[in-house]
Amino acid sequence: MLLFSSGPPNPVRSFNLSVIPSGQDRVVAFGPGSVLNGSVVLNLDKPVNAHNIRVVFKCEQYNETNSKTTIFHVETFVWGHARSEGVNVELSDGSHMYLFAIKLPFVNFPPSIHGTYVGHHVEYSLQGFLELDDTPNCIETACVPVIYLPFVTCMPMDGDVLREGAKKNQVFRRNNAMIDVTAEMIKPAYCPGK
Repeated sequence: MLLFSSGPPNPVRSFNLSVIPSGQDRVVAFGPGSVLNGSVVLNLDKPVNAHNIRVVFKCEQYNETNSKTTIFHVETFVWGHARSEGVNVELSDGSHMYLFAIKLPFVNFPPSIHGTYVGHHVEYSLQGFLELDDTPNCIETACVPVIYLPFVTCMPMDGDVLREGAKKNQVFRRNNAMIDVTAEMIKPAYCPGK
């Protein structure tokens, strides 16, 4: 009597994507014109026939109801060809590493916003996909979050002379409460791209 069928064992021991530089102590924010460098590492217990390995970089915005809007979605093949081309190649067992570099356009996309304290959030992410020949579904890496900050333009400062805007007063009113906030740049400076 057969109680269950386990099917063939998964030949993929591990499949990971990493961004360089990265790590717990090195949080890096990317902006317009930046280059995302990274690698996809695939460890196989036995040879497999595959169509491709690709990296997807995307930006998604979620509103108050958690409805998702894709701002952009780009993918690049780091190995192989599109399934539609009908080409598959055998990947040998062992470890395989594929490097990638994605140059961001000089466009000020919205900044990464995590959490929903402003009613919506914006997420940038990278993810790797392995498209095997004998299965309709892809094997995926974990989704790697990317921090994106657009450039903010400002006027250069002339020496120690404060320009208009170096000191700002703002009054906030809500119901019967009023808050008067004053912000002043102690040492105004101009540093493009920093």
